Amino acid sequence: MSSGQIVLITGATSFIGSHVINLLLQEGWNVRGTVRSLTSDKTKAVREMFQEYAKQLELVEADLKRTEGWDVACKGCTYVLHLACPVEVTTFAKDAMNRYLKDPPEVKKAIDTVISGTQAVLEAAKKNGVKRVVMTSSIAAHIPSGWCESSMPIPNVPGTYDPEAHLQTISEATWTNEKIVDGYLLAKVVSERVAWEAMEGSSTEFVTISPCYTFGPQLHQLIVCDSTTMIDIAMCQPPNSDKALPAMPSMTLPLTDVRDVAKAHVKAMLLPAAAGNRYVVATANMDSQEILEICTELFKPMGYSTLRMNLPKCVVGLMGCCDVLMWRIHRNWGKYPKIDNTKVKRDLVPELIDLRTSIVDTVLASVITGRYQRKPGFKTDKPEYQAKETVSRIVLKASLS
Repeated sequence: MSSGQIVLITGATSFIGSHVINLLLQEGWNVRGTVRSLTSDKTKAVREMFQEYAKQLELVEADLKRTEGWDVACKGCTYVLHLACPVEVTTFAKDAMNRYLKDPPEVKKAIDTVISGTQAVLEAAKKNGVKRVVMTSSIAAHIPSGWCESSMPIPNVPGTYDPEAHLQTISEATWTNEKIVDGYLLAKVVSERVAWEAMEGSSTEFVTISPCYTFGPQLHQLIVCDSTTMIDIAMCQPPNSDKALPAMPSMTLPLTDVRDVAKAHVKAMLLPAAAGNRYVVATANMDSQEILEICTELFKPMGYSTLRMNLPKCVVGLMGCCDVLMWRIHRNWGKYPKIDNTKVKRDLVPELIDLRTSIVDTVLASVITGRYQRKPGFKTDKPEYQAKETVSRIVLKASLS
């Protein structure tokens, strides 16, 4: 119980942010959330999601592109959970092979925004005597040297690719080499390094949480996850229907559930021993073809036209002769560095949600909130997803225990 203490959440309209707020409110905390605009549709969605907790929730304007507003936002807060990320950087993650990476000035501008925004939040937290800051980093800041992500462009410099890199292990000890990455990977590793430097010697404690690809239920139809492309493709559902493939290639990804990511943030806020630590939040690696198998098994009987088959490796190899993404997928076929999640399970989240449950709940929530089409045969025995018509929000119970 919070005893009147305030927790500041930056990026209150984000997918992870909505689950962190949901958990904090149900645990009895007073929450102040930052939004880019108090009148935006997403801000209205946050108010609607948590209308039963209106007395515990305050929303204020603050933007990482501007230094003003952060001092006011941090004033009176005991803790700061810094989840916000500039939209340009999230665009890198959504569409890695995009125009930004063909325009170096735009890349530098976006990364400079990450740095200045992060510094503004941390300086305001220190100035206002915040006890602890927990910052959302990313597994992108922990990539072993030589591992080349399939969909993340890299600069043409020596050392970017090591065919044995997948044998390495991702853990809290690993740092991405910023000299051989670009775009989203570069933005995330630079911002975390800058944050640790800014907090060195401060009386304000500091922790970082690094999620991987994050699945799980959306709580509102306007607050959606950016990591569900593989599920969207497997289900042949928008918003990624324009990325529809004739079959599913093999792409191994580190996955976790948003509810565990939220719990990790709050536990890291409260656990005394967490101060000064990095935590990687990842449940396990899973192949995209396994995601398709789960979706087909459970939702095809309900009338959903999931992808019909897996794409053979030899076909992807042929496609790679004229498509760089297919070439990288073929090169990384069935491979991804090992994930060591010992530390997060030991300190923060002992029992991680299994990925099958996470995938299923992602689909169920997408149907209920109207992100996916509701088929006549749609059904589930989970009460939170049994609305007979599309609803704007889902009420999910959340607890640290």
